[in-house]
Amino acid sequence: MKTGNEIWRSDVNPEPPWSMYQGNPVYYEGAFYTATYDGHLNKFDMATGKLLWSANTGDSKGETQQDGWPIERGPYFSNGVAYVSHRLKTPNQPRRRGQQLLAFDIKTGDMLWNISGVHKVAGIADGYLVTVNYYENMMTIYGKGPSKTT
Repeated sequence: MKTGNEIWRSDVNPEPPWSMYQGNPVYYEGAFYTATYDGHLNKFDMATGKLLWSANTGDSKGETQQDGWPIERGPYFSNGVAYVSHRLKTPNQPRRRGQQLLAFDIKTGDMLWNISGVHKVAGIADGYLVTVNYYENMMTIYGKGPSKTT
């Protein structure tokens, strides 16, 4: 960063037209993360540029031009978990298809859980994730440990 010289270049190159990078790349705990429009969350070693893992948002079953659901927001991080949200960009009223909030283990890239809905991350603090669900006009807080809906 001091000189502006290239330190490394990844050999992971999304194939156009559907695999372009979406959003901003993010640095977290010694790694570099990217999200793609074809539904991949990638983790790179910051020192070497080596791809450590690549996780997919799931099979869109023909709903999209690519294999996975496009990542629209994230990643956001807390307590070893990466959160992303995705949706199909073309509207299908009354609800857009494929909208979910997903959680991935940052060590393995394994999907921990996913939940349907129009979730926009509003903040993360003290291990709690706050989202705004515009479709249902609700705020939801996700935390550690067992939970229940009341």
